[in-house]
Amino acid sequence: MNRQKILIAAPFLLMGLASAGQALQLSGETGYDSNPFEQASPDSGDRYSAWQLSHRGEHQLNKAQRLQYSAALEGRVYDSVEDADHFQMKARLRWVNRFRLGDKTANLMVTGDLRSERQTYFSVSQDRVAETSDGHSLEDRFDYDSGKLSMEMVYRFTRRASLSLYAYAGHRDYIEDYQNLGLESLDYDEFNLQPTFRYKSEEGVYFRLFFYHKQRHYHELKNDAMDGRNMTSVLKYDFDGVGLSVNYPIDSRWNLNVYLHGYNARDNGEGYRNLNYRKGEIKLAYTSVGLSRWSLASNCYSRDYLEDSYRPPESETGDTGRLRQGCAVSVTFEQPMWMFDSTTWNAKATHHYEDNSDDAFSFERQTLSLGATYVF
Repeated sequence: MNRQKILIAAPFLLMGLASAGQALQLSGETGYDSNPFEQASPDSGDRYSAWQLSHRGEHQLNKAQRLQYSAALEGRVYDSVEDADHFQMKARLRWVNRFRLGDKTANLMVTGDLRSERQTYFSVSQDRVAETSDGHSLEDRFDYDSGKLSMEMVYRFTRRASLSLYAYAGHRDYIEDYQNLGLESLDYDEFNLQPTFRYKSEEGVYFRLFFYHKQRHYHELKNDAMDGRNMTSVLKYDFDGVGLSVNYPIDSRWNLNVYLHGYNARDNGEGYRNLNYRKGEIKLAYTSVGLSRWSLASNCYSRDYLEDSYRPPESETGDTGRLRQGCAVSVTFEQPMWMFDSTTWNAKATHHYEDNSDDAFSFERQTLSLGATYVF
């Protein structure tokens, strides 16, 4: 299976990071997941193990320039429902140049990102690994590799305020297109332009406001007309979005973070795939005298297709239901292990529910886990 390629790459990633003489971070956890496939009526939950091997570092080129780099490999493996397993690999290389524009300072950052995702396509509507009507498996439908090249110019017009322009071009390649089965390729190219305003007050409150316009050009996926039938034109999406992030240190122990984000997506056909997306996140964290840390995080979201769908409730693009609204909440406790300076253990509980316009896709899900992070 394609996910084996990520597992094969693990030793090479580890050797590469180790040869750089830099510290690695290894995180692991074991837990229980009540609903691995997010089904309306799951048969039962399952135990799982998750791990992440990661590294980040920096190399100073000269007084004004430096290279930043990072890589991570992670997996989530279930005891008995292996079709819920998930693997991911990502890497980043960034060049940073600091310079002056008149009496002000500026940064230019150029970044390259690579990412691979491997996860079996389990169909909730079929209650099994997805298949065509002829019985052909679609288990690797959403496995992909992607790359992105981005550039950001940051101009600091005061000591506390800056304005930046961020742009990227990216490509996502789905490993198995299943075109021999008559399915359309999901591969696409994406382009984004985003101005951002940042401000940090004397009290330490950090404020970030951004707007963006993004275009997504599919290679072969056809537009659909209002009757749900294919048109001759290939799908192109335009996204117009806005986001606001505020980090507020209440005092030396309490910290509050709020993030609001939303976009409107419009297709280049008759509007069959037009949708609006909204999401809000809030996180409250507390750090004790002994450096133990509690955090309470919650997010709510809504994804609303503006037109009623004529396609099956779970199409080849993975869409489920016209309107999806849900919330998730998590409580996390972290504590350094006094006998091991480089180790932190943690416990986490989560609850997630979603109301779907198609009741077959509404669900509830809870997880409970215990884990540790070691730096070596």
